Amino acid sequence: MLKKKMKPVSNSASENLEQRLRYSEAEFDALFDAAVDAVIEINDRGHIQRFNQAAERIFGYSEAEAFDQNVHILMPEPYHSEHDDYLKRYQKTGEAKIIGIGREVRARHKDGHIFPIELSVGEVKISGNPVYLGIIKDISARKKSESDAQETRDRLASMARVGVLGEMATGLAHEINQPLTAIASYARASRRLVENMDARSDDAENLEDTLEKIAVQAERAGEIIRRLRGLIKQGEGEHELADVVLLIKDILKLAEVDIRESGVEIELEETAGIPKVMVDPIQIQQVLLNLIRNAMEAMSEIDRGKKITISVRKRRVFVEIVVADVGPGIPDNEFGKLFEPFFTTKQAGLGMGLALCRTIMKTHGGGLTCLNNRMGGASFTMHIPVTDKSS
Repeated sequence: MLKKKMKPVSNSASENLEQRLRYSEAEFDALFDAAVDAVIEINDRGHIQRFNQAAERIFGYSEAEAFDQNVHILMPEPYHSEHDDYLKRYQKTGEAKIIGIGREVRARHKDGHIFPIELSVGEVKISGNPVYLGIIKDISARKKSESDAQETRDRLASMARVGVLGEMATGLAHEINQPLTAIASYARASRRLVENMDARSDDAENLEDTLEKIAVQAERAGEIIRRLRGLIKQGEGEHELADVVLLIKDILKLAEVDIRESGVEIELEETAGIPKVMVDPIQIQQVLLNLIRNAMEAMSEIDRGKKITISVRKRRVFVEIVVADVGPGIPDNEFGKLFEPFFTTKQAGLGMGLALCRTIMKTHGGGLTCLNNRMGGASFTMHIPVTDKSS
C-alpha cells in the first residue's frame, strides 16, 4: 500500500501561522496588562516569566527587573527562604498549601516594606511543563479600614465602661474607704501594742492578729482597685480561654455595692459541664455589667421581690448566659429598636449600651437576644460559641 505524501507547508502559509501566533501573543499580553489585579507567571523553577502592569504598581519592580528573577524576591521571611523547597515538594508529592487555594499572606515591596495581599495560584501544563499563574490583590487599604473600625469599637467600649463606672463611683469610693479605714485603725492599734509591749506573750499574739487583719483589709482594697482598673482599661481584643462562671462571680463582686443599695437579690444558676470559651474577658464582663445594671433599673419601681436570675447553660454549639429580671418587660413598640444605636428609654442615656453589647457579642462570633418572660420581666441572652479550643 502506497503512503500518501504530506504536502509541504509553503513559505507563505508558515509566515501566516507565525503572524497569527504573534498576534495571539500580543492579544494575550494586552489582556494580561489590562487586569486590575497583579498577575504573575512563573515557571517550574519559580522564576518570573510574566509580570503585568498591576504587578509593577503593587510591588515596585519593572517587568524588566522582575523577569527571570526568583519569585521569592516578592516574599518576606520565612516564605522567602522556604518557597523553593515548597515548590519542589509540591512537584514531587502534589500536596498543595497555596496552589489552587486562595488565602491571605504577606508580600514584600521592592523598597522592603511588608504589606498584606490576597493570593490565588493556579497551575497549567504547557508542553508537559508546569506553569504557575498567581493573581494578587493588595488589601492594605481594607486591612487598615478593618483596623480603624476595631480601634473605634475599642474606644467606644472603653468610653462605655468609663460611663458605667462613673455612675458607680460613689459606691466604689465607699467600698474602698471601708478597708482603708480599717487598715488605719488596725495600724494605730498595732502602734499602741508596740509602745506598751513587754515580754508577755499575749501582747505578741494580739499584735500578730492585728497585723494579719491589716494584711487582709489591704488585700481587699487592692482587689477592688484591680477589678476597677481591669474593667476601665481599653482592651486590645485579646482572647483567652475563660470560665464564664468565674467571670460572672468576679463582676458581681465589683457591682456588689450597687446591688446591695438597690435591694436586688441575685441568684446564679449553673449547670454541670460548662466548657471554657475563647473570649476577651473584659469585654464579656462589660456586657454582663451592662445587662445587670439595666435589669436593676428595670425593677426600680418595684417595692419588694426584686430579683435577677443569671443562668449559665450549654446549648448546642453555644454557651449561653441569661440575665432575667422580674420587671415590667419590654414594651412591644420598643422591642424592634432595642439594639439600635442612640435608642434609649432613659432620660440621661445615650442609647449606646445595648448596641455596643450586641457588637461585642458579634465580634466574638455569637450574639445577644432578648425576650419577655411569660411571668413578667425580660431576659437577655448572651450567646458565646464553643470552639475547638474550648474545654
